[in-house]
Amino acid sequence: MAVIYQITNMINGKYYIGSAESFARREWQHKNDLSRGVHKNPKLQAAWNKYGESAFVFEILEEVPAGKSTFEWENKYLHVHVGLAECYNINTDAIGMRTGILHRPESLEKMSVKVQVALSEGRGGKFIPSEETRRKMSEALKGNQCAKGYKRTPEEIEKIRERTKGNQIWLGKSHSEESKLKMSKRILEVSTSTEFTSLSAALKHYTMTMPTLRRALLSGCPITKGRFAGLQFKYVDNNGKTT
Repeated sequence: MAVIYQITNMINGKYYIGSAESFARREWQHKNDLSRGVHKNPKLQAAWNKYGESAFVFEILEEVPAGKSTFEWENKYLHVHVGLAECYNINTDAIGMRTGILHRPESLEKMSVKVQVALSEGRGGKFIPSEETRRKMSEALKGNQCAKGYKRTPEEIEKIRERTKGNQIWLGKSHSEESKLKMSKRILEVSTSTEFTSLSAALKHYTMTMPTLRRALLSGCPITKGRFAGLQFKYVDNNGKTT
């Protein structure tokens, strides 16, 4: 069964979204590439190098409905999340990434300009762009919202605010019971021997944030500060053993 999955950095809450026909195999591929330092996503690779494998959790977000295109279903997520500060994904088109769609001439021209910039910045300034190249660079950077000194218009700010209110894909929808079961992870609060059926249940019970719970699960040690001091959380496997 094809699925949409998420790789979450438990330290800072950032994430990567993907799709797979086999979740177990795709998880293995990600870990193998990341451990060898050859992953295609530089943001995820850099985070993996910094925090280590133990900081990341792989989870299924949704099963792709039968008869639906896996890549088109993934695009519904990418179009919402790519560009957000907490999202590691770079490409907004899953289909193009995997089918080798040819770039348009104007896109190739822009990529060429970016390569020229990278060369000039990354090789001790030895590369000196020509007047024509500088003109192309200037044209390519026009409208770049990340450019220094750029101020967003009220309309752009409003669009961003609406986009970040939540995942619009899920409005009015819910996971199937089977999907919920696959996504749930049992949690044990050690000091009181209280067991929860999922991360969400534990968060709701203690009214804490996800980063706080993730850090506690990652360390496996009691929380030392704040109103949750003394609480200790661990995952519980299918055999009832803590991990």
